[in-house]
Amino acid sequence: MIIPVGYANFVVNYSMAGDTEYMQCSWGVDVSDAGGDYDDVLDYLADSYAGIWQPETSDQTTMGPYRLEVGQDGGDPIVVEYGATTVGSNNDEPLPPNCALLVRKTTAFGGRRNRGRAYIPGLSLKPSTSPAGMIDGAAVTALQSDANDWWAAAANVGPPEVSGLVLLHSESPFTPTPITGLDVQDKIATQRRRLRP
Repeated sequence: MIIPVGYANFVVNYSMAGDTEYMQCSWGVDVSDAGGDYDDVLDYLADSYAGIWQPETSDQTTMGPYRLEVGQDGGDPIVVEYGATTVGSNNDEPLPPNCALLVRKTTAFGGRRNRGRAYIPGLSLKPSTSPAGMIDGAAVTALQSDANDWWAAAANVGPPEVSGLVLLHSESPFTPTPITGLDVQDKIATQRRRLRP
């Protein structure tokens, strides 16, 4: 993945009780108007993200620490870290570590290149999820509201200046694609490789 100048990769670390390794969720962000105030940008993104998702996150799950990888004109990205953590406030059971909420990142353009997804782990979805992995309608509605709030928060015009979520690309052309919305899926995503020995 290439991070061009003016853009950043916002990384949320997740940990669950009894698991010593982090899970991660990442979001491309337009920081072209931030003027180099990347500590403020990261603090804002982390606090906004945690505040929005905390009520849906299990109290057995911790969000943070957070990282912002900012694109440079040559060389490795600038890395800014924010060590704050937030424990989820929902006392319902979380899904196993290899299961997550799937959120599609939609854009105004077609084709595989312009489709993205995020896997959000540690949410208290076990009571709302059927044995077939389907999330009940009321839970999907609440989660979609949270996703909409997060999309809007990342489109904040400042200060600090954050100009929206984007898809970052690993193949040329590397110009990021603006994300026009987030679409919560009603079936959980599973990744066998997330179950570690």
